[in-house]
Amino acid sequence: MKLLNTTVFLSIVFASTIGFAQYITPERRTEGRMAVEHSAACRNILTACKKAGFIMGGREGNGVFVNCFFPIIRKLPPTQKGQPVKVTISSSDRKACHVALQELSTKAK
Repeated sequence: MKLLNTTVFLSIVFASTIGFAQYITPERRTEGRMAVEHSAACRNILTACKKAGFIMGGREGNGVFVNCFFPIIRKLPPTQKGQPVKVTISSSDRKACHVALQELSTKAK
């Protein structure tokens, strides 16, 4: 039963990550970069992602924004090459960065 639960969990994580990666538009990536420039909380998340091995512009399932930064903001597990990765951040940083992204999104409209 434990193997089945683990398989189902990993399938859900993988499917949600694939769907989420398709959601990240170039405009959304730009918002992420702008939030990192203007928010210490977002910089902390980006730094934690880089320390976990994610890279800028990663195309192999290890991109810092697609596979780590945005999933964390949306309370999804970051994944690297389809596998869940532990990235340690504070909940206050996640919340503050989420607010910064919302403010940038509102200004852009």
